[in-house]
Amino acid sequence: MQANIVDSTLQNRMLEFKKNGMIQNTGYSGDNENLRLVARSRQFDAFMITFNALDVSDYEVIQALPGKIIYVKRPIARGVFEVNVEQSMKNALKKLVGMSTKYYSGSYEERYRVMHGEPKHFNSALKKFMQFVVGFTPSARHVYGVSSRDHLKEIIRINNLLREKKVEEQSDLSSDFNRIMDYTRQYGWKALS
Repeated sequence: MQANIVDSTLQNRMLEFKKNGMIQNTGYSGDNENLRLVARSRQFDAFMITFNALDVSDYEVIQALPGKIIYVKRPIARGVFEVNVEQSMKNALKKLVGMSTKYYSGSYEERYRVMHGEPKHFNSALKKFMQFVVGFTPSARHVYGVSSRDHLKEIIRINNLLREKKVEEQSDLSSDFNRIMDYTRQYGWKALS
């Protein structure tokens, strides 16, 4: 039995508003099974989908939506920047008292370790993560969440370099994509919403 993701009353109202010109596009934000169900229904014009160098589980859905407006959320995997001082202190205290600081299975931190080993400095991966998401979703719009003005400036700087093609090509992006796709299947990783 399939769940009805969008209430029929809401759906009818949404279609009525669109027909009357009160709204231009309808959209859905979600991942995994619900996204697949809604994408098959063809009732939305736009989708906000998680996709990045550590989270490719919904890539086939993105490819199956030609002509739709796609917004990629979490394009830099929410962990490309350094762990903040507060989190570093919490982890240090946990180690001192003998508590586990292991990341939960399937987290971006765990996926990074599986793909690349222990990170020395997450920020060094920013350019590669941005190249990855732009390379595999070139017509999508990318929605970045940042924690500071400096992070935003760095994203804008790299984005401009990517647009102007002033960044050296990364020949291993396809290899990284295939590896993360294999790990996604092997570990059963789902999109992190």
